[in-house]
Amino acid sequence: MIHPENRFIKYALETFKNLCGDFKSASKNHARLHKEAEFLEEELEETLNHALFQKISRPATLPLNSPVLQRKEGYREVLRVWLMINLAARLTWKGGENVYSGGKTRCGYAL
Repeated sequence: MIHPENRFIKYALETFKNLCGDFKSASKNHARLHKEAEFLEEELEETLNHALFQKISRPATLPLNSPVLQRKEGYREVLRVWLMINLAARLTWKGGENVYSGGKTRCGYAL
């Protein structure tokens, strides 16, 4: 049985990979950022191609109130980072679109 928490982990890793792709695309004039984003994107892609993740489908809902996600080591850290990225992607301020546009539409958790 595939647990909802594992579906969330796959979804979060896909979100991170997409964000890296956005940074890579937006950083063509910044060699170091482009290279780091490309490296992370490739690492996440390799992880997501692991047989374990191939068996896991997308979540129908996000189990954010799950005790496993909130308390179990590893799960807790992925949840924390995903929440921080998701919140940052939703922040808006005057001129914010000029500063942070990469990933804003992809980082949301609309399923």
